[in-house]
Amino acid sequence: MSTLDFISIDKAERSDRFHPVLRSPMHRRLTETDAVFEERDGWLVATHVPGQDRNRIAIRDVTASYRIEEGDSSAHVEFGDGEHGVVPPTGEGQILLASYHVGTRAPREGFLDTSAAWGAIEVDGPGATTVMRRLTDLDLDALPAVGALAHVRALVATPGDERYLIVMPQEFGHYLWEAIVDAAHPLGGGPSA
Repeated sequence: MSTLDFISIDKAERSDRFHPVLRSPMHRRLTETDAVFEERDGWLVATHVPGQDRNRIAIRDVTASYRIEEGDSSAHVEFGDGEHGVVPPTGEGQILLASYHVGTRAPREGFLDTSAAWGAIEVDGPGATTVMRRLTDLDLDALPAVGALAHVRALVATPGDERYLIVMPQEFGHYLWEAIVDAAHPLGGGPSA
């Protein structure tokens, strides 16, 4: 076998005894908050988090909403209506593509879906910029950018006003979730679906 198809969720054979489902790196933390989940496109996605209506600043696990691919074209991030050049947080020689989930999640020709290797968190609401300034020294007016966020190398983008997207390697998802929730809590922020 010359490809990594065997690790791709869409290549797994389903049966009565085996039903593969992806969980984000933040799944455990959301489970601890008694979040309600449902399966969407092969992912378990939080649909409700108790107390989310009281949060001024919503911290959301949006891992299932973004497709992360490696391929052979120049790196970019798509947010539905435009592209922005970025340096991928994957290191030298690897390409990152994060595209806003619109319609199908079918992989593009020549790209390997590595979505399960990444996590994505969205910080949204009045005060989100203050939360981000507490966690990074990146220039928030010059996004997307890659840099340290709570000491973790991550891609930070802004798909909207007072709304930030953070994409990080999955092994740091749990830690960054905690750091972001802790920074947002004094400002009225918390987990949301």
